[in-house]
Formats: sequence, structure tokens, C-alpha cells
Amino acid sequence: MKIFLFFLIAFVFSGLFAQAQITNSNTLNAPATNSIESIPLVEDEKMELKEVTKTTSTSQKAQALQGLNLLKSTLKWNRNSRSLSVEEQAKINQYVGVLYRDNPNSFEYNYWKFYASSYDVTNLKYIEKAAKIQATNLDVQQQLAVVYSLLSKNKEALTAIEKLMKGGMLSMVQIDYSSDLLESVAQNGVLIVHSFEDAFACYYAQHKLNLRQDVFVLPLEYLRSATFRKQVTEKGLFLPNQTLINTNYFKQLIEINAKHSFYLSFTLPKEYLSTLNLTELKTVGLTFTNGRTFKDESVCSTYNLKLWDHVFSKKVLQSKDYNFDKNLGANYLPLLLSLTKQNPNREDLSKELKQIALLTNKKQVLK
Repeated sequence: MKIFLFFLIAFVFSGLFAQAQITNSNTLNAPATNSIESIPLVEDEKMELKEVTKTTSTSQKAQALQGLNLLKSTLKWNRNSRSLSVEEQAKINQYVGVLYRDNPNSFEYNYWKFYASSYDVTNLKYIEKAAKIQATNLDVQQQLAVVYSLLSKNKEALTAIEKLMKGGMLSMVQIDYSSDLLESVAQNGVLIVHSFEDAFACYYAQHKLNLRQDVFVLPLEYLRSATFRKQVTEKGLFLPNQTLINTNYFKQLIEINAKHSFYLSFTLPKEYLSTLNLTELKTVGLTFTNGRTFKDESVCSTYNLKLWDHVFSKKVLQSKDYNFDKNLGANYLPLLLSLTKQNPNREDLSKELKQIALLTNKKQVLK
């Protein structure tokens, strides 16, 4: 057992898991951040563009947009935090103020105004106005998908997610994977995920395909939202007393809720998983869990075998579009490694392990 745990830990920290992917999109695509000061609101949303008196120069607007996209890029590539610093947030607010003075009815102002608000549902009108101006903009649809899901507007959220799928920002392979990910979680469990892709794929599987709606999906991305934090606490969970949503926040979240069972998606970045003692966690399906339900090794083994033999669709491993998210298949390997060790007489499991290892270019797991 110690040998397997050592290998599993090495498996995580060598980057073999298909962890949170950065979405390829245009320069507007980025998560929202904590707002630390208010920005003046537009009193008359019906104001004609020609009536707006411009108080900023073209160069000031260009500099503001450049600054916003630079700060967004900083967050996009940060694998340790889902929040910008207070100083960075102050800059965002300043830049949005420039866009307001330039034209409060512009796409840029309305998009970035919502972006700066940490998915504040009271600012929904801004992102909806941006959507009216640029209906096909995928970054806008991404923001809409988040806020509509927070408001339990399932129809609207699914419409936005389907537009993201049509635009290539979310694939059926990812949704197929999320279906097996949800099935990994025990009844009424809490599943922690990281990226937009994980969150949207799980949402689609739950609300469009009607799969495992008992599972509470907790995207770290959404924890900047006051509305979502309230939803989390209503589930009986405690939240860390800190503003930044980073690796330390994640560690505290797990520690202060030790009595609750969490299921940690393998797609979480290794920087988050490395804050925990993985030897105290169990591999259950496509997750790690601290759940007391699986403290007994035999119970865990039986549950995993049932998942593999009867529950998982495993469509990810059969998809014609597999190359789109090829590495997701590697996330089935820890489960198979565990099952082959616990069921040495199951030659079919060993065969499938070898097949998936070769398919995902992870031959090292066979050594």
C-alpha cells in the first residue's frame, strides 16, 4: 500500500494528471476579481451614444484596455490564486473608471464593469448590456454562464454554455468526463473543481443531462462571489477568514471542514493538491476524498470496482474527438492502478490499464 501511495503522489506532482487547462480565447476572457471600491453607475441606461460627452482621450482608453488585459492575463496564468491583489484590483477599478468617462454605453465599459465586480449578481445588467452589443462574444457568454448559474437561472445558463460549446470553448469530451467525475462522488457529496471548463461541464451534465443533481459542485473560481459564498455556507460549510482565493485558502477550507466529505477533482492544479497530505486521502473514482465513508480499504475498493464496471460511461476513452482533450484519459489511470493491485486476478483491468497508459502516452505507469 505504501508503494502505491508513493507512486500516486509522484503521479500527481510530476504533472501526469490532466489538470486545470487555460482556456484559449480572445483578450477579454478572464475570471472576475474582488472589487474594493465602487465605480459610478450609469443613471440613464437608455442614453444614446451620441449624447455621451467624452472626457477621456483615445490614448487614455487604449492604455486602460491594455492595463485591464494585462491584469487579466496575470490572473489567467496564476496557478496559485484565483484572486488579484488589492493593488491590482485597485488598478482595475481605476481603468474601468476611465472607460466609464469615455462612454458608459460602450461594450468595453459594460463588460469590464461586470468583470471587476466579482460576479456581483446586482451588476447583471452590465454584462447583459454587453451581450446585446456583442451577442457572439464568448467571453461575455462565459460571464453570463457563471452569473446565471449563481442565480439558478438554469435555462439562461445552459444557453450560454451551449454557445461556449458551439464556439469551441467547451467540448462534449469534457462533458463526458464530468459525467464520470460526478459519478465518482458519494450521495450528497461536495465536489471541488477549479476551472470554468470543469464548472460548466458539471453544470451541463447536472441540468441538461439530469445527472447527479445531489452533488454540490464547488468551483474555486466562484468563491469570489458573495452569492456563491452564501450558498456554500448554507450547505453547512465554513469558509476561511481571508479575501484571496488561493492555495492557502483551499488548504484552510479543507482543514476547517474536517467533518465534511470533500471530493477533490484530479483536474485541480498540483499547486493546490500539494498543500494537503495525500497519504491521508483515498482515490475514489476520478477524485481524492477525505470522506470517512471510505476509511475502510475494502469499502473503497468495492466502490471503485462498481464505478469502473457498472457506473462510468468511459466515453472519454472512446470519443472520436478524443485528441481535443486527450490528457483527460490519463486521469483514469490512478483508479485503474488501484483496482489492478486490489484485483490481481482481473486480467481485463491490467489490459485496460496498459491500453490507456499507451493511449495517453503515460507508459511510465506500467513500470
